[in-house]
Amino acid sequence: MLNQLGTPYALIGESLRIRQLHRLIEKLGNCRWPCLLLGETGTGKEVVARSIHKTNPEGPFVTIDCSSLVGPLMESELFGHSKGLLLAPSGRRSV
Repeated sequence: MLNQLGTPYALIGESLRIRQLHRLIEKLGNCRWPCLLLGETGTGKEVVARSIHKTNPEGPFVTIDCSSLVGPLMESELFGHSKGLLLAPSGRRSV
């Protein structure tokens, strides 16, 4: 992700919280743990996600806009599903 000058966004600062965030990014990047980043619009979730991925770039970096997904669709998009296991609104299985 690039800013208006064409340079990558990065976390800047030397506060205690930023240093803690850098340590957490390093910890998550060196493991294969899934993580969920929550926050308001514009708080830097994607910058943190890209920083985690950059620490150990195995596989592609994929962004998903979860604001358009609800309930079972979000779970299916994030974790996958087996054919025939999604329920229709009536509670019956859809194929």
